[in-house]
Order: sequence, then structure tokens, then C-alpha cells
Amino acid sequence: MTPEEILKNAGNEKFEVNIGVSLIRLLEITNRNHEYLREIFKEQLVIKEMVKGKTELPEGFEDKLFDLETKIWDASKVKFHKLLDGILDTN
Repeated sequence: MTPEEILKNAGNEKFEVNIGVSLIRLLEITNRNHEYLREIFKEQLVIKEMVKGKTELPEGFEDKLFDLETKIWDASKVKFHKLLDGILDTN
């Protein structure tokens, strides 16, 4: 069943969801995405240094990577809370 079919029939059918499996899958995907993005950011910083003509990474390279991850983490928390606020019924 496609997402469009599910939305079209919303309220007419009941769907069973295994919450435990769903949470584990979400954790798996989140972890994979985290590792993937971390490697992308790392490579971007390496390329930036290479463009500057440097052949070795600067001493504070890991700190730059950590700062970038912190900035992304903070921004994602704000977006996550906005998303939850839009999804959850707060009446």
C-alpha cells in the first residue's frame, strides 16, 4: 500500500505498528545518517584546508568538526521541537 492510498483511506482502516521494531529501525537509520554526515563534514573541512594550500590538517581540526556538529545539533533540536509541536495534539 502506498502512502497516498493510506492517506486516502485514513480513518477507514486500522494499521498495526510494532513500536519496538519501529524505534529500532529509526535508531538504525539515525545512526547511519549521523556517521554519513560526519564523514561528509570531515571531508569538507579537509578539502577547505587543501584549498588553502595546506598539506596537513591544522591542530584544531577535530575542534572545528566538533563545533560544526554542535551547531547542527542545536539547530536540529529546534526543528525537532517545532515538528513535534505540529504533530502532537496539544489541546
